[in-house]
Amino acid sequence: MPAVCDLVLLTWNRPDLLIPCVERLLKYTAVPSRLLIVDNASTDPDALAFLERVRGTDTVEVTVVRRVANDGFAKGMNEGLAQATAPWICLLNNDILVTEGWLEEMIAVAEANPVIGALNPMSNEFNVGPTRPEAIDVFAASQRHRRGQWIENWFCVGFCVLMPRQVVERVGSLDETYTFYSEDKDYSFRVQQFGRRCAIAEGAYVYHHGSATIQHHPDRWNLLNENEDRFYRKWPIERPCAITCEELSA
Repeated sequence: MPAVCDLVLLTWNRPDLLIPCVERLLKYTAVPSRLLIVDNASTDPDALAFLERVRGTDTVEVTVVRRVANDGFAKGMNEGLAQATAPWICLLNNDILVTEGWLEEMIAVAEANPVIGALNPMSNEFNVGPTRPEAIDVFAASQRHRRGQWIENWFCVGFCVLMPRQVVERVGSLDETYTFYSEDKDYSFRVQQFGRRCAIAEGAYVYHHGSATIQHHPDRWNLLNENEDRFYRKWPIERPCAITCEELSA
């Protein structure tokens, strides 16, 4: 059966995140899909061993794309995007945990509302839901009455973004001048340039650990500031003011 959706999952080391992420994707993805695991030159032996042994299901085909260097989120994702052929494309981080019905609901919302060009699931990323991943399935079940509902957001966060193929073909690749941050905001603004909206599907739930892969990078905050500066130079919007710890304690 041809894939309805190509799931482009970028990963680097962190088998503690990668393995449960992929296991839940295989368990809870009921839409015929192809999971493209783009490995950004991992060196962890447990991560590499998992990538060697992982197999798909009757519903989800698995393809592992090995890269020779870890040169950023955008370049890795673009390599996966170049191999995507399905009508729907979903970009995924390796630090997420999907729940039952996640992809069916996202596609249903996007199909019913063609004005949507990029779609996130509801998530703790937006301060909704449990703070512990152990509780996500119960919470997700409690939100199923929200199926079909969506809210607009000013951009889509890159942990899990669904887009129709025609939008990706029109907008193009992620901007590779961004290294590890802000490429999702940039892509969202490009989607909106074509008259499509960025939104959140309220009845689909995905937990996000949040910057887990890069959190120990020694230049993490410098990279964040550099890429945010690049974003606000490119787009004619006012950058939010940062509040310092000193200001909060004053």
